[in-house]
This record gives sequence, structure tokens and C-alpha cells, in this order.
Amino acid sequence: MVNTLRNRYFSVVWAVLRIALGYVWLSAAFEKLGAFSVFVGSHAGTAVSGYLNGALAQTTGAHPQVTSVWAWLIHALFLPTAGFWSVVVTFGELLVGIALILGVLTGTALVGAMVMNLAYMLSGSATTNPPMFALEAGLLVLGPVVSYWGLDHWLFHGWTGRRLLFHPATSRRALAADHPETPAPIAPKRTA
Repeated sequence: MVNTLRNRYFSVVWAVLRIALGYVWLSAAFEKLGAFSVFVGSHAGTAVSGYLNGALAQTTGAHPQVTSVWAWLIHALFLPTAGFWSVVVTFGELLVGIALILGVLTGTALVGAMVMNLAYMLSGSATTNPPMFALEAGLLVLGPVVSYWGLDHWLFHGWTGRRLLFHPATSRRALAADHPETPAPIAPKRTA
């Protein structure tokens, strides 16, 4: 089934889904850049601190939405450095959106998107994050066919090296040209 979905004839469908995901991430980044001072500017970290404090409020009650381990990480790591994380999230969303729309470093962009979605879900935001996470995981499983209609296909076409995630599928003829078969060993002659 997965090999059928990896067929390049399905690549148009994956390109549309990839670009739609990129648009969602780019819209989120532009929204944050629109409120420049509280996300990246002089008051960077203000909005993220409010978001994280809202996540901490969800750690109590009969059915807490945020786990105690994640709450500890919010207290120990994220709140003290909220300004840094505000800049990282804003530009991370921007870079993921651009990469997914253009289809460049697609595998790396999908992993970055999944990490951000996971962080949002752990913080109690379950709006569009679960379906986006599932779609990103599915596109990541499909591999290089997702970026067939993107810059990855043309930048790395015919390259036989491996990258961190996606590597283009090479033809058997190209592999045979790069790695000729070794001849079979010759059997020793019997003398007696």
C-alpha cells in the first residue's frame, strides 16, 4: 500500500497537501510577525509567557490536559527563557512554512513541524495540531515523493549521496554505473 502511494503519479496530491501545510505554518508566522514587539521585538517573550502560564493552569483538575513532566519543563526551561523561545518559534514557523511551500529540505521541515506541533499539543492546545501532526507524519513516511514537485527534486536529482532524511531515489542504471559489479573469484586449478 505504501509503495503504491509513493508512486510519482500521486506526487501531485502530496505536493498540494505539502503546500497547504506550508501555508498554515506561514500564516501562523506572519500572525506572530504582525505582533512584532511581543514575539520578536523589545517585549519578546510576553505572548509566550502568557501561553505557557495558560498551559500551567491546565495541570490541575480531575482531567489535566498538561502532564506534570511537561509542567516541570515549562517551569525549569521554557518560562525563564521565554524571549528566546518566542524568537525560535516565530522564525521556526516561518522557515518551516517557506520550506514546505517550496519543497526544499522537505524532510527536515516536516520533522521541525512535528516537533512544534508536539510541543503545542503537550501544552494543551488541541485545535488543529493533532491532524497537522498526523499529516506531517504521513508525508514523512512517504519519503522523497512528497518533494517530487519541489526544489528538492531538482536540486538533488541524480545525487547518489544520502542526506539526513529524504534522499532521491536513483535508478538502477545510475547505481550500476557508480558501483560496477565485482567479478566472481576464479577457482584454483587442481594439480593432482
